[in-house]
Amino acid sequence: MNEENEEPPRLVLVGQLPPPFHGQAVATKLLAESRWEGLETKVVRMDFSEEIDEVGSFKLGKLFKLMSLLGKTLAARRRGGHNVLYYPPAGPDTVPVLRDIVFLFLVRPFFRQTVFHFHAGGLPVYLRKKGIVQKLARFVYRRPSVCIELFRKPKEERVAPVIGGKEVVVTNGVEGPPDGLTPERGARRKIAYLGALNEGKGIIELIQTAAAMAQPDVYFEVAGSWSSAEFEKAAKEAVAKKGLGDKVRFVGEVRDEAKWKFLLGADVFFFPSHYERENLPLVVIEAMACGLPVVATRWRGIPSLLDGCPHARVLDPGDIDGFALALSEILADDQLLEEAAREDIRSFYRGRYTVEKFREGVNGAILEAVQSDRA
Repeated sequence: MNEENEEPPRLVLVGQLPPPFHGQAVATKLLAESRWEGLETKVVRMDFSEEIDEVGSFKLGKLFKLMSLLGKTLAARRRGGHNVLYYPPAGPDTVPVLRDIVFLFLVRPFFRQTVFHFHAGGLPVYLRKKGIVQKLARFVYRRPSVCIELFRKPKEERVAPVIGGKEVVVTNGVEGPPDGLTPERGARRKIAYLGALNEGKGIIELIQTAAAMAQPDVYFEVAGSWSSAEFEKAAKEAVAKKGLGDKVRFVGEVRDEAKWKFLLGADVFFFPSHYERENLPLVVIEAMACGLPVVATRWRGIPSLLDGCPHARVLDPGDIDGFALALSEILADDQLLEEAAREDIRSFYRGRYTVEKFREGVNGAILEAVQSDRA
């Protein structure tokens, strides 16, 4: 056995960390803060975007950040003897995929093994297209030690059949609300949405659903950052046009304790996403951790996420009448809004989606793949 084979598994974890705050960055932060079993780890932060509306876009300054990321990653490999690369590939957008092509082409030859963790959805469909970018992407993504997926997907949505490599499913997990926080609910019923504010997340459908619900004692509170000033203007104009100023409130981004208070103060969580890069949204798990009934879409990993969850409803994207009916039925059922029902949902979360289960799953998948490759 040569010296390289005798090295212990040492992982360079390259990933996006907040800010901006979105699912992939939050999940990577949880891993970066982990105490890894059987692995030595060095974290190298991606910092291409500081605001949510910069994600996926091209800016000249990002080229300098890419060069810096290359240098930091290779320095970690050289100085610490770290020989396993952890990397979260891009979603189905050309600019981030081009970044991956440059980075992985220059970095992967220096690492013995590569672990890919697919947080964004839609990449396999993109990679199957004919084009020079897709061909180069398939080359740099080829045959990792393991592909970590967030849920069991149909074949056409899986990456491993396109690029090779062993596939392991590890569902996301989150930390629940801090102990001691108590719900503060008003006289009106609150339907909460938390996440990015863009067309794909179903914000226009949310506004249409609010218009379809006639109950005067119900309102929607929408938290998150706008993807663009243009979409913010369009959404707020739609609210004004429909006379929903008292029924749809945009409260901006909420973080940390404010986020948990926002969720704990709600009666139901609404997530009408049909977002192209959706995968297994953390915000839905956070809502379950707070004991909220959920109404969401039959889209990407959402049905898998909610399968078996008490008091969850899953409907087709864009089903405005169905959304309105499901939300109305939940709000009209006093038992679903009581503490016993909330505890049923929290129990479901604790059985599947805690941060401890997430960290242990990723740790185990990486360690098993690394050891298998070395056998």
